[in-house]
Amino acid sequence: MQLQPGQSPPFAVITEDDQRGVIYITSGLALATALVCLVVRAYVRMGLGQAVGKDDYAIVASFLFMVAQSIALFAATANGLGETSTAVTLGQEESMQKALLAVDVLYILTLWSSRCSSVLFFERLSRGTRHELVWTGMLGGTAVLGTASVFTVVMRCNMSNAWLFIDQHCTGLLDRWVAVTVFDILFEIVLFLHPAYMIANLQMASKIKVNVIGAFAGRLLIIVPLALHLSTIRSFYSWTNGAIVSSYDAAAPFIYAQITLALSIIMPTIPMLQPFLQATATTFGMVSGLATNSYGEGGSKQSRGISKTTSVHQVISSRSFRRGSTQHQGAVMSDREASRQYSAAAFHERRPSNSSDVSQQPMIRRDAPYVAPYSNDPA
Repeated sequence: MQLQPGQSPPFAVITEDDQRGVIYITSGLALATALVCLVVRAYVRMGLGQAVGKDDYAIVASFLFMVAQSIALFAATANGLGETSTAVTLGQEESMQKALLAVDVLYILTLWSSRCSSVLFFERLSRGTRHELVWTGMLGGTAVLGTASVFTVVMRCNMSNAWLFIDQHCTGLLDRWVAVTVFDILFEIVLFLHPAYMIANLQMASKIKVNVIGAFAGRLLIIVPLALHLSTIRSFYSWTNGAIVSSYDAAAPFIYAQITLALSIIMPTIPMLQPFLQATATTFGMVSGLATNSYGEGGSKQSRGISKTTSVHQVISSRSFRRGSTQHQGAVMSDREASRQYSAAAFHERRPSNSSDVSQQPMIRRDAPYVAPYSNDPA
């Protein structure tokens, strides 16, 4: 295509032999999507007055790793990644391979720091229960498996020049990625199953359970690009045996990798959203509109007495909620107290009230007066 006066050549041209433009576009969109999720997360935290937790720091670290990984990927793409292997010059090969080693390491660090964020969130949600120990153990598991994955990928050919793989006849490259991906998929499944088990044991409306578990199930979507990334690596690493790699085979693993990283930032943010928070703060199985903390620790400071909000981790740790049992304790009342009248308040989240102390919340308030007579005469 001939350029007109005043026009500059495009940054990248997508052709049958050059797919670098696809890598640039996918990486840019993945970064933009991840950034939007972090902005939404920050808004939810600051706008609702929620405390910043360790899980927030972990997801920020994950995003920073993703930014560094994208920069390394852009460097590799500028040196021929995404083109047919025969179009890559000898001068570009070494620079591209060095950049790709950084891409692989930062890819793993991004994924496992994202999982660390999810584990820290569930640990806070389970504070004071037996589940807290499980999440603490899983936090250590993320560190061990993440470190093992990095060394598995780095120690692939010649340790003195670990980045080299083109025409090196390296063995076991695919097997290493199979091991890394299997651990990735298994850990994603565990990150869904254990929270689902926690919620399933709560005494709450089935519809609410489905909504909450559905929010956790979103993380299972990461398995799809993980599997696609693994399925395309075989063709890419045929480069190590001197085979000709097409532009599609050269670009595909890294396109799926960027999709995986974007989802790893998006999915831990979903449980932060306010609808999810309202669904997880319950009072005897009914949705409460007073939740202000994604860890289930909040509640309106304006509400008093009967209208107190019950948090998720309080429900998990309370046997009376799990088993539906109630206990009645006797109380000694004086003659003066016997004539007192007490009122009970019932709230509904979907309709407004003009006379309650939490009238900003959508609800119905009903006052029900009653008289409790008491006699000291023996039965």
